[in-house]
Amino acid sequence: MTRGWPALRAAPGDDPALARARRQVAAMVAGAVLLGVLLASAVTWVAVVRSRDVAADQALASAAAHADDAQDPPPDVWLFIREPSGELKSTPGAPEGLPLATVMDRVGPGHPDQREVSIGGTEMLVRTVSRGGAVVQAVEDLSGREAERHRLAGALLLALVVGVGLALVSGTALARWATRPLADALARQRRFVADASHELRTPLSRLAMRAELLTRELASGPAGPREDAEQLLGDARTMAEVLNDLLLSAQLRAHPGGGVDIDVASLVQDVVAADELRAERGGIALSAATGAGAAAPAVVHGSPPALRRAVSALVDNALAHTPPGGSVRVQVSVVHDRVVLEVSDTGEGLDPERIEELMQPFSRGHDDRRRFGLGLALVREVLEAHGGTLSARGAPGVGATWTVRLPASHRGRHTAGSPPGR
Repeated sequence: MTRGWPALRAAPGDDPALARARRQVAAMVAGAVLLGVLLASAVTWVAVVRSRDVAADQALASAAAHADDAQDPPPDVWLFIREPSGELKSTPGAPEGLPLATVMDRVGPGHPDQREVSIGGTEMLVRTVSRGGAVVQAVEDLSGREAERHRLAGALLLALVVGVGLALVSGTALARWATRPLADALARQRRFVADASHELRTPLSRLAMRAELLTRELASGPAGPREDAEQLLGDARTMAEVLNDLLLSAQLRAHPGGGVDIDVASLVQDVVAADELRAERGGIALSAATGAGAAAPAVVHGSPPALRRAVSALVDNALAHTPPGGSVRVQVSVVHDRVVLEVSDTGEGLDPERIEELMQPFSRGHDDRRRFGLGLALVREVLEAHGGTLSARGAPGVGATWTVRLPASHRGRHTAGSPPGR
């Protein structure tokens, strides 16, 4: 069953479940670091901007309340002092449009006026107070504050970018470190499964051979011993299939990718031909529609034995759940850059809410009377190892359809497709 598998190149560490776990850990770590950076940046922005605004407002208020001379105001501030006599003193170089005479006329003792105005396109903060009969107006150019905010925003943005980079690096590194024991455990588990399967195949093959010989010897004997021998032979074959599935699963995880071009339509025809006799004995109409005349050949790249086992498992599952008088149809088509294979039956159907459960090893059907073994779980492993997906639809009593989607081989698009390897 596994002959020809060495054509697949080894790609350790590409286990889909392990890769998903690494991505999840990396995303959580990166998210936590990024959230911390964002919170720190927000706190810094609020604290720094607010503290500087408060300090600047206090400086402006102090200048308006205590300045006796308009010649030496704080930076970015102009002072205008109107004496009781009406004389106006002002800071040299004050912008045109200042002071705001109407505001100076209205302000009264104990009722200072502070407002933001735009003069010549420049935002300014104007504070006017009445002090000892004189009116003082202090005007601050807010451009300085805005410039400081822009510089702070640039610094925080740079810190955020650096933080994102550090989050990604640290998250990836931590994910690899955290999942390394899991990767080692999975590798040891698969080596054990592969080794155990190899060791068990020889004695099991001998058991099956002896059971078959015993069945032949008892063919003309009493019905009881003959039936027991036939049951023994069936159990031995079932155990051999389970061992082969376990071995294929372990090899799929250890050697994903690579392979050869496979004509899926031809492979399906072979699988259907192999199951025709079984379907006929069960009173089931088994057919294949391989999309003859399609614009592109249904060619994928991968392991012929593995894909053959996956298709066989889907057909076997459909036949097992279809009563006499029903039908099973296997259809192959090419949709864009995907080869789509559908196995439809008119059997007992399935519960849509349990589709994911049915693809777990040794799951049961919706009536809990038939176990699915490794079949559907192995099918999904095979497809994931080839970059494909497995989905299903149906309902109890109305049949089911299992859909396989595999990436089409670009090399196969230029040829008629090669026959599937055995």
